[in-house]
Amino acid sequence: MVRERVATREVLPQSLREFYTQARRHTFAAGVAPVDDPLIYGSRELRFDNGIYYYYDRYFDNPQRRGNFAGIEIVTNPDYIVPEAVYTYGGGLREQGLKLGEEVVYARLQKFLRENAQTARFGGKVRSVHGDEYGGWEYQCVGEVSPWGWADVEFINLNGKLVYDFQGQGICLQPGF
Repeated sequence: MVRERVATREVLPQSLREFYTQARRHTFAAGVAPVDDPLIYGSRELRFDNGIYYYYDRYFDNPQRRGNFAGIEIVTNPDYIVPEAVYTYGGGLREQGLKLGEEVVYARLQKFLRENAQTARFGGKVRSVHGDEYGGWEYQCVGEVSPWGWADVEFINLNGKLVYDFQGQGICLQPGF
């Protein structure tokens, strides 16, 4: 379980973090469809690059058990053999979220992630709220930074009831960092 702690160091070098933020903002959070040719059979894959760094988000879900998923984000640079950063994650919908459906809950998740891309899932702390025809949505991401990397837990509540939760952890493997 992640304990709330103030970050005592940066988890990524500035240029890598800026790219990673843009990659997250322009893939899942933007509602981009997965590519037709995922590297891993059975996965769904999102890709983003700027000519220097390459981002791959490979995730799995089960059509028979809607709402849950697991995945891995990898940031690479062709000049370096080992990935620059790796983030593994898993999560899904709770009972109330399943009743609402993936489309409803994940649309709100995408909105929260777009608005908080610089902080969410980087070992920081984020809280965001908004209301719509379903009621009051609250997004929270609470993380911690350690000597080896960072970890996060993420929640979405609707009208005070948990509809979604998530856990992730990342590490920077860039030389000299």
